[in-house]
Amino acid sequence: TSYNTLGEGVYSGTSLLGNAQLQYVTKIGDDHKIDATLMQSVNYITWKSMGFSGTGFSNDDLSYHAIASAINHGVPSYELSERKMLSFLGRVRYNYKDRYLLTAAVRVDGSSVFGAGNKYGVFPSASFAWRVNEEEFMQNYEWISNLKFRASVGQVGNQGISPYTTLGLADKYMYEFGTYPMVGYLPDSTLPNPNLKWETSTSTNIGIDFGFLSGRINGAVDYYYRQTTDLLSEIDVPTGSNFTNRLMSNIGEMVNQGVEVSLNLIPIQTEDWNWTINLNGTWQQTEIGDLNDNFVKVGSSLSGTGGNSSVHYKGFAPYTFYLYQQAYDAAGKPIM
Repeated sequence: TSYNTLGEGVYSGTSLLGNAQLQYVTKIGDDHKIDATLMQSVNYITWKSMGFSGTGFSNDDLSYHAIASAINHGVPSYELSERKMLSFLGRVRYNYKDRYLLTAAVRVDGSSVFGAGNKYGVFPSASFAWRVNEEEFMQNYEWISNLKFRASVGQVGNQGISPYTTLGLADKYMYEFGTYPMVGYLPDSTLPNPNLKWETSTSTNIGIDFGFLSGRINGAVDYYYRQTTDLLSEIDVPTGSNFTNRLMSNIGEMVNQGVEVSLNLIPIQTEDWNWTINLNGTWQQTEIGDLNDNFVKVGSSLSGTGGNSSVHYKGFAPYTFYLYQQAYDAAGKPIM
């Protein structure tokens, strides 16, 4: 008899997305254009897995197809993970003579991964654009083919946590009661936090689009400032206070700002071929703002150091390396 082991796992995932949209467009005279949009979206994502195994087969010719003939069968496993999201969006756009463009919108998102009192987040936004080259006083400057100023401010939310992080789940454990196998449950390795809420990023952008000589020279300059509050990250909790020493939490804020410049040139343009030059430049600065603690460990643990490789630290960039410093003796030799 060959006491080998065979097992099989089945995995499946489903993502369903439904959208409903209502749009109204009108024009008042020759100068005013208005369009309004209402939208509802439903997203349902599920992931399932199940497995079974057996040991003790007379032969392995049929592989897992003959798993029912195993002498001993393992406990079947089954896992289900669901994520649901419900969204509503309202937007109004106004256009005056194709010179002044105004947009205002508000989005409401609800996610099943958050606790009962924090499932929904409200995220407004607004933007304005001025096409200067469409103004009458610019008509004598024919060499300017495009000149537009832009400004916008808005919020978006992040729900990037695993389902059931706000709930206390249990893992299955086998034990013997007398001569009978029994199933029991203990808290799993995920410490629940029912107070988790949406991570929110508020962005401000100011930019200019330009074009000269019928578009032979064109580009854009943008400055952006983004402040993210209620950052989602794991933090340490006192050892022994639960079955794990890590807890998902809203830890503080992060600031990100930068300048982006793009320049496109067409030095030669003929019927036979074009020569195009594209240049891009970016400056960016990112740092951690306020934190609920002095620093938060976020990197993976490094073997031999007893700690994490990087941290969020106020005033420094995210994921800054946080390592031990080598010590030396009086002779200048490293202390091992």
